[in-house]
Amino acid sequence: MTKCQKNKGLNSFLPISIFHKLSVAKKIGFGYAIAIGVGVLGSFTGTFIGDYFQHQAMEVERQVDEEVELFNELKSAILQARIHQQQLIPLLEKPLDFQEEFTNFAQQADNAKEGWDELESFIQTIAGTNLKHTTQVVTFLRTYNGVQDTYFEQVDKLIKQIDASNLKSPSQIQAAQKLLLDFTNSSIALKFDGISDELSELAEAAEDDDEQADAALAQAQETRRFIVFSTNLISILLAILLAYYTTKTITLPIIKLTDIAEETTRNSNFDLQAPVITEDEIGILAISLNELIIRVKYLLKEQAKAQEELELNNLTLERKVKQRTEKLATTLKELQYTQAQLIQKEKMSSLGKLVAGIAHEINNPVNFIYGNLQYTKDYLQDLLNLIELYQSEYPNPTKAIEEEMENIELEFLQEDLPNILSSMQTGSERIREIVKSLRTFSRLDEADYKKIDIHESIESTLMILQSRLKANPERCEINIIKNYDKLPLVECYAGQLNQVFLNLLFNAIDVLEEKINKANNSPFLVPQISISTKPLDNERIAIHVADNGLGMTEEVREQIFNPFFTTKPVGQGTGLGLAVSYQIVVDKHHGEFNCTSTPGEGTEFVIEIPVSQDLRKLVEVENCN
Repeated sequence: MTKCQKNKGLNSFLPISIFHKLSVAKKIGFGYAIAIGVGVLGSFTGTFIGDYFQHQAMEVERQVDEEVELFNELKSAILQARIHQQQLIPLLEKPLDFQEEFTNFAQQADNAKEGWDELESFIQTIAGTNLKHTTQVVTFLRTYNGVQDTYFEQVDKLIKQIDASNLKSPSQIQAAQKLLLDFTNSSIALKFDGISDELSELAEAAEDDDEQADAALAQAQETRRFIVFSTNLISILLAILLAYYTTKTITLPIIKLTDIAEETTRNSNFDLQAPVITEDEIGILAISLNELIIRVKYLLKEQAKAQEELELNNLTLERKVKQRTEKLATTLKELQYTQAQLIQKEKMSSLGKLVAGIAHEINNPVNFIYGNLQYTKDYLQDLLNLIELYQSEYPNPTKAIEEEMENIELEFLQEDLPNILSSMQTGSERIREIVKSLRTFSRLDEADYKKIDIHESIESTLMILQSRLKANPERCEINIIKNYDKLPLVECYAGQLNQVFLNLLFNAIDVLEEKINKANNSPFLVPQISISTKPLDNERIAIHVADNGLGMTEEVREQIFNPFFTTKPVGQGTGLGLAVSYQIVVDKHHGEFNCTSTPGEGTEFVIEIPVSQDLRKLVEVENCN
């Protein structure tokens, strides 16, 4: 093929009529202008498109995050209001607690109304967006519009109708409870419950839009990279084509420029600059090449910066998702703990009422018996004195009287009857002590703190557990070692401290029984529980409860105050005893609750509480809880 034929073939590909009218400098400049223009235009186009879709996706994510947060706040307020409304039913017998619970209900009602208004305002602001679930939210707001207002108005009306402070008789209370229970199962209440379910579904739909936004963001980045890569590739191809076309007219400076360009491309070293040897078209070409290298270096830096920002945004998003997941898990655990606490509190309250009732029922007949024993003893002594007088005045009774005296063993009766009455008096006094302990222990549901004798509370708890401490066919008796120092009266929640003592002693007995079983009831093992008290200073006291049971490892000891943690088999422990006890000592009484243990030797719990409570501080803590 001749040169003419090659040129002819090339001329058929390029607009020769235009190139023949240009000088070499203009041809090269024009050619590189096209290559650079394509690369720069493509880079800017790709960057603009990617930034546009990235902005759209990030705006969608922001809107979705804000919307989900509004859903969760509204759902929380609705659920809390519903819980407080249901808690009003068992509190009708306690007007003050009932009023406090209704105040909490009203607060949650205000929160729910405010959340509803914020959600409506937010939906109006995003009405023109491309969020697919916006229509569902609008339908939800239209469907349940006015439901919560109607629900709150009916509750308020019903509470005013009931007027808990004027409920006197049990029948009135039962009637009021029935009204509240019927309202709990009414259609408006069920429809009110449906709001929270709908909010959960809307949150899931919002998360779907969030995932689609993430996909759109990834697609935008891919499109931007493809456009930048394609235009850079096209610009390089154009540069190679023009270099080939102008080879015959370019001399040594062009070769040097080519070497610089190849080295820059091969090593990605954009710090290189081509030497400008002449001031003609070749010099202009060298200057243009240098500007191209600088521009590409700048674009690559911008691209790397954009990539770093993208990776940073991804990490931020992952961190937010992780934090949100952890927050939800924590909230769920707190709700479960609160629910279990309520159940435990109700159980202990019921136990206190039952014990108080039993103590009251036993106390009346025992007092009657105890009060009449002395009179009986005096009357009997008078009769015995009369018999002795009769025997001394009439030493020779009739035969019938002598036979009757022998039949009834008169002499034995005279000796044994006073002993029987003394035994009856001792038994009555013992029953009265048990009743006193029961009444002391039954203060589980007292709401006010008062000054009490700590030793009396401990003794009442031991009295309740007396049956578990005694020996049985499976084990020997558990010894109780007491070392009481003189203590002042302590200002506290008496019933709650009794619950702490009960939990500690229950656990100690369980551990000792487990150790006895493992030792096959060895006679060398003497199970014992040591209880000691002492004043630390004028403001605090300490209570030590120790056992010589199995002990525990450090890993177990670090978790014993965590809710739901237990080492007992399934069905034998809730994991709430020590957690509730810790809350009572630390949060309710501003004290300290510590534990030391040695595996195989035993465990000791130390309770430190102040002698008197700061009323203002106590009220603040209760409000925070």
